[in-house]
Amino acid sequence: MRGFFADQLKAAIARGEVPADRDPVREATLLIALTEGLSSEVLMETYPPQDALALVEEHLARLFSGTGQGPAHEVPT
Repeated sequence: MRGFFADQLKAAIARGEVPADRDPVREATLLIALTEGLSSEVLMETYPPQDALALVEEHLARLFSGTGQGPAHEVPT
């Protein structure tokens, strides 16, 4: 899975959608860790699915915006 995401991120870097200074393997690893961790929380019903989705969307917006800042989502802790 890491390889697939890293390849997708390499392609996004080549298209200029993700900053060239991002390490595709590292970013793929972060994305996997984020989604796996949130999946467990959602399955155990300790974190609302819509909030988990908002966090993933925010992470991807930051990654693809190149600014390090995505849209602000207010997510309860």
